[in-house]
Amino acid sequence: MEMAADGELQIGSVGAAVNMFGERIVGRVTERKNAEMLVSEMTALKERELHLAKNDISRYKDAKNASETMRIQARSELLRAKMATKDLALQIKKSRDNAKSQKLRIHGLSTHENSSTLWQTGASNAKNQYMEVSRELEGIKEEVRKIKSDMASALETKRIAEKQAQESTEKARAYSSSLHTLRKEIDNANEEHVLVKLASIEALKEFHSIEAQREANASQYSSAMEKTQKKIKDLAQQINSSKELQMTLAVTLADSYVLEQELQLVKAMDLNSDAKKRSSDSSTGKEKKDEVAAPSTQLQAIMSELEAAKKDLESIRQEGFQFMTSMDTIRDELRRVSKELAELKSEEEREDANVQFLNSELLKAKAMLESAEAAEKKVNTILSDLSTSLRQLRSEADAAKKRREKICKEIQSLRLEIENTEADISITEQNLESAMQELEAVKAAEAIALDNLRTLSEKTRKDRASSSQQASSITISNFEFQYLNKKADGADEIADKKIAAAQAWVNAIKAGEKEILLKIEMAQREIRELSLSEERERHETEKSLTAKKQVEGELNKFRKKEKQTELISLQPEPKFLSKPVGDYCVYSPSRTTKLRTARSPGKPHFNHTSFTMKKKKRAIPNLPRLFSNKKSAKTF
Repeated sequence: MEMAADGELQIGSVGAAVNMFGERIVGRVTERKNAEMLVSEMTALKERELHLAKNDISRYKDAKNASETMRIQARSELLRAKMATKDLALQIKKSRDNAKSQKLRIHGLSTHENSSTLWQTGASNAKNQYMEVSRELEGIKEEVRKIKSDMASALETKRIAEKQAQESTEKARAYSSSLHTLRKEIDNANEEHVLVKLASIEALKEFHSIEAQREANASQYSSAMEKTQKKIKDLAQQINSSKELQMTLAVTLADSYVLEQELQLVKAMDLNSDAKKRSSDSSTGKEKKDEVAAPSTQLQAIMSELEAAKKDLESIRQEGFQFMTSMDTIRDELRRVSKELAELKSEEEREDANVQFLNSELLKAKAMLESAEAAEKKVNTILSDLSTSLRQLRSEADAAKKRREKICKEIQSLRLEIENTEADISITEQNLESAMQELEAVKAAEAIALDNLRTLSEKTRKDRASSSQQASSITISNFEFQYLNKKADGADEIADKKIAAAQAWVNAIKAGEKEILLKIEMAQREIRELSLSEERERHETEKSLTAKKQVEGELNKFRKKEKQTELISLQPEPKFLSKPVGDYCVYSPSRTTKLRTARSPGKPHFNHTSFTMKKKKRAIPNLPRLFSNKKSAKTF
């Protein structure tokens, strides 16, 4: 009965220990959830950094496109300036041709002295044409000045575009270096992931070996328990038989005591009867002797029975002493067996605790592996995107270099063309000056011719007045009449053409001025937008740097916390407080609750995955040391 009570109490203590370890496992599950949350935060921060890098790359592409558009616009403006210079050269040529034709016309007019009205109309036409040519020359000079200013602004915009292209290439190099660092970090994370996998495989192997050892120890302990239970049953049967023997011994002792009392009474009665018989008549016959001999024989038989009973009692006493010694040995063995059982149960509970700890560590490692695999997949996808974008950037950078070389060549050719056009413009200016001098000479000759015409016209007027007094009509030659008609028609046509050309030229100049103003406004707007985009990029880079500093600070804090937790985890495992009650032990759950509360810290904020993996890499290889001295563990 006592052994059964001991077994029930020990079973109850094991149930309490199981409940306690169940609570500990719940705490481990919460720790695993916290670890998963930490890993998810780390992956989110990595994704945020990669998203910022993608945004920077898109901004770089936009800036590059804007610089290309500015380059194309500058090129188109240069082409338009070249076309304008060609048009100016053609107009100068036309003006020179017109001046020559006017000179020839004046020379032709000077030959015909008789036609006074023709000279007057020719002189007025020459004056008007001279004024128009001078105006056209002034307009051409203004156009040349505008073209020069446009060329200077176009060169300035091209220089700004080249600077922006240089800055964009430098940014691309910086992004490529950041991508290189990210690749290195990803390679390190992959190496740590492989190490964690290897450590988890080793831990699984150790766990399987420990499970096999536990099963072997359990089979050994079960066989030992069966043997001890058989021994206990045999001892209980022996105890029951010894108790029965003790009862029989007590009965025999009581019977022997009763027989001794009866013998003493019989002896007393014999003595009394002998005395009475001696004092009485001595004349007794054979009958009385026979009667006396009969009780003596009975006494002898009783005495022999008593001696046999005494011998039996002695043997029973010796057997009782032997049973008492065997009972003492059995009690000692029972105490030893109970102690061994208590030790085995305590070792078994410790082994269960270690197994639960290993299970929780394995679950945590599996969760970390799953989260690391998910993060690795995300990082691989982001890496593939970044590699493709990097390839595109490299191809675009090569194309930009080629375009830049082409642009440099075009700029050199344009500079040569500009120098040639400037030389042509200077030559045309010289020609214009010579034409102006010729026009001045023509003007002087025209004045002389006008004076001559005036004198001739006075003479002809006087002659015609004198002749008109005699006749009502003026007689002129047929040649003069045809010449005057042709010149009048030609002068009208030339005047109409010049008026239309002047109007078209004025409209073209106005349209060109409007286009130039619009281009200047567009260029200024693009310059403002580029400056704003540069300011935004600077602001974003400053933000990213501040965020990086904050993340590094949080990482340092998290590393310190992880080092502290590693130091706590590397300390020896605390033993459970136990209090002996009889032949069994009851474990106090106060220590376990403290451990559980100490191992469930709050959720820290951090931004790196490799550190937790390094922690696992350092902590998991120390697991075999925990089980080096626990070869005799047992599970139910």
